[in-house]
Amino acid sequence: MYSDLSSYALMLGGMTILLYGLEESNKAFRRNLGSRGKELLTSMGHKKSSAFTLGVLLSAVAQSGTAATAFAVGLVDIHALPYEGSILVMMGAGVGSTLVAPLLALDVIALAPFFLALGFFLSHGKTEKLKKVGAIIKGLAFILTGMFFLKLGFAPLIETPAFGGFIAQLVTKPLLLATVACIVSSFTQGSSAVIAIGIALISSGVASAEAFYPLVLGARLGTSVTVLFFSLGARVNARRLAWLSLVYRCLGVVAGIALAPFILRSVSLLIADSEMRLAAYQVGLSVLNVVVFLPFVRRSAVMSGQWFSSEIAKDPGEAIYLDESLTDFPPLAVPLLEKEITRLANYIETFIYMLFFAPDYKRQIYQLQRGIPSLLEQCSDYMFAIPAPVDNTSQMESYATISYSLISMAELVETATGKLYTLWQEGIEDRLSSELQREEWQKYLSLSVDVVRYSLRAFALDDAVSIQKALELAKEFRSRDELLRQIMVFRGHLFNCRQDAALWSLLATLRVIVAASLEVAKGGKIRERGEDGDAFWEEERARAGTDIGNDSLLK
Repeated sequence: MYSDLSSYALMLGGMTILLYGLEESNKAFRRNLGSRGKELLTSMGHKKSSAFTLGVLLSAVAQSGTAATAFAVGLVDIHALPYEGSILVMMGAGVGSTLVAPLLALDVIALAPFFLALGFFLSHGKTEKLKKVGAIIKGLAFILTGMFFLKLGFAPLIETPAFGGFIAQLVTKPLLLATVACIVSSFTQGSSAVIAIGIALISSGVASAEAFYPLVLGARLGTSVTVLFFSLGARVNARRLAWLSLVYRCLGVVAGIALAPFILRSVSLLIADSEMRLAAYQVGLSVLNVVVFLPFVRRSAVMSGQWFSSEIAKDPGEAIYLDESLTDFPPLAVPLLEKEITRLANYIETFIYMLFFAPDYKRQIYQLQRGIPSLLEQCSDYMFAIPAPVDNTSQMESYATISYSLISMAELVETATGKLYTLWQEGIEDRLSSELQREEWQKYLSLSVDVVRYSLRAFALDDAVSIQKALELAKEFRSRDELLRQIMVFRGHLFNCRQDAALWSLLATLRVIVAASLEVAKGGKIRERGEDGDAFWEEERARAGTDIGNDSLLK
């Protein structure tokens, strides 16, 4: 009884250590890709051969086809990789994720503890290069160590009637074996753990490699379920690639079933070792999948685009570019965040415009008022989850400018969706337009909206002309604002009642919105030019002859 418990403990511990090793390999890959990672990924992704190689390398080093797919989608979303290239990356990832299987089948796993010790000492080395190499070796060592314990645990359990009988029955039912493998691989987010179990069982003498061929088929299909699950967000490209991955792997499984006699016979003639044959089945099936699907890459890209051509982001409060799995990779995470903030800026501009010039669209206004703060919060959380790339000057500047603009945008969002929206609901704008000359009031509103529009455009497009235009309009806005306040004071309508005080509050709120909009523009991409950016801003502000953006505007 005690021996059985020890075997179960070894089996469970081995599986846990193996999964931990896969996770650590993924983390080490993300941390150590380097400051030139984005450029490397982009340059490799634009050629068919190198895009496929990129997928193989990403998946082989990270030990995660899901991670490779996430990187591919991230590159597509920032227009650094064509969608057809992302399909090739996905295909390469299917091959790369199988390359660890032959290693698990070798006797080298007995040396796993030594690799673990080497990885540990190197990861605590004095230089960054040693630490990076140590982290990679340590992840691989955990995988091998887990496999070592799995074999130790399975060997005695196979001899027991209960466990041995269950496994013997399972391998005689190919469909059930494939189903179990599909479920397990979907939960473990990869096929490596399932193949490791198969190799351990074969080494225990429970059955031949041929009996576990359905396990390989089921594991391959299960990994596509994982990718499909992680694509349930609002990112259209992620859903396109996920569904295409499911079709791709299903096609590979069908080809694997149709050619099973040929595959089994060929591998048995070339490879004598049973454990290595199972690994060869997995690698061979992934290569077969590539050969079958390769002629249809371009057509599949077009068709998948047609499947999702009608999809748009219906909820303004739902992020469509942010990917939590990429936050520890600033070269991709920061551009994705920038795209999401640009989308947020478009919503803010639309919301402010509709309040004054399309007030009948009450449902859309309400959706924006609820959704914009939610989207801002998601962007903020994502920004705080990205580690500051302090070891890379250019990336750090980009990170700093995005952070500055997002923080500045928070004041704009709070004022627009809070105070301004409340005053609009109370109908203060109609009251003020009746108190003043209609044309003067409309011009005042148009100026405030135009300042917001050009300021946010300057942020989104890195457009110096838009900044200059925003400053010029802000100068005219300030003049009209002074005039309107003087008119209200002269007429003596201030503070006679709560509604009159609200009229004054509307003017003050619009001044805050104008100032916050200019601050967003000031923190935009012009800042990436360093000191030249500051000089540019001072020059343009002097040219416009205004102090918009400082405290004098609110006095």
